[in-house]
Amino acid sequence: MKKICFIILLLILLTNNIFSETILNLEDNDLPSNITIKITPNFQNETQTILIIFALQIILFFICWNIFGKKLKFKKNTNCETNQNEIPFEYSPTIVKLLMVSYLQKIPTINEISTEILYLCQKGYLQIQQEIINEKEEFIIHIKNTDPRNLFPSQIAILDLLKKIAIINPTNFWDKKILRKYKAKKNKILLITDLKYFILQNKDFKKNWIKDWQKKIQNEYNEQKFDNLKTGFTPFILSNLIIALIISIIKNNYFFLLYSIFTTTLITILFGSKLVKKTEKGENHHNKWNNFKTFLKDYSRAKEIPIHAISQWEKNIIYSIPLNEKDSVKQTMNTIFKNQKFHSSFITSNQTSDFEINELSQLIHDFSNEIKNVFEKQKSVKLKKAKLKKQRKQSKNKENSILNKTL
Repeated sequence: MKKICFIILLLILLTNNIFSETILNLEDNDLPSNITIKITPNFQNETQTILIIFALQIILFFICWNIFGKKLKFKKNTNCETNQNEIPFEYSPTIVKLLMVSYLQKIPTINEISTEILYLCQKGYLQIQQEIINEKEEFIIHIKNTDPRNLFPSQIAILDLLKKIAIINPTNFWDKKILRKYKAKKNKILLITDLKYFILQNKDFKKNWIKDWQKKIQNEYNEQKFDNLKTGFTPFILSNLIIALIISIIKNNYFFLLYSIFTTTLITILFGSKLVKKTEKGENHHNKWNNFKTFLKDYSRAKEIPIHAISQWEKNIIYSIPLNEKDSVKQTMNTIFKNQKFHSSFITSNQTSDFEINELSQLIHDFSNEIKNVFEKQKSVKLKKAKLKKQRKQSKNKENSILNKTL
């Protein structure tokens, strides 16, 4: 409703500002020279034309929505329980995110790579270890399983990338001490720094790999057949442009065509997701993930999971990221595991796998950020680091000022 009001107000402002008085200087043999004639356009007719175009756009949108976007009434699936307390399907977290977002946002980004690596860790393919190397905290990835039979192509691509970097001799771009200490174990260990330096030295490879990975994810999502292939975008846009073009020719004023292009684009951006509908399978899966999402929010139901069900808790942590519920899971686990330590099956720090929930969530957060920084553009990474330095300086200055005042 707010979006509709915003569009109507915008249209009113446009119509009020565009049609104002115009002054023309006419010179004619029958008239005295330099006579200024004031011509006021027929404001009412122009406004009516704009309102007619807008009304037709709304009508066309509802027609396209009714044909292409209106949800079908499927038979209720008895398996789709409202009390969904387990992960409904074992496909990748990125596919879950693409299923849950609107149609115009169904583009996988590099931010999902870290979640996919965590998924591979939970599945037993990888293990994360945090150690202090050269007085710096460093994440080490151990490759535990290389059998790709139970993985999607996009996950195989990530595993192959990590294997490739683990096998490469890093003496050209990394410290020889670390080579001796960590690379002696059957070429199945790599540091995040190894990954970072490899990506920096192979920028073309990085671009091609990311594009290929995104295509694979998109193909995997399309193979699931969650969305109807027929959408209302093309009929809605074309019909609006044709009507606006006809009106512009009749009125001999092509402003109406520009006006129609602007409003059609605005309506498509704001309400375009309504012109696509999911298939029966898509609705079923979407509902189950929604039920699981509400379960993650509900502490009274989440505490029913036994404390010893470690694998289920770790799955909840990973799948809460694409569902935007990681804070809810963290709060729930903080309450359930109060005064207890949580044993992780895929992450260790300083030779221990037992953590308090805050420690575990911080480790996962730090690891995800490290992976994101590897694949992001270096300019954005530098800006982030500069912002962090500024924040730290500001906090130190505040502390010093408080100490000076007390003294």
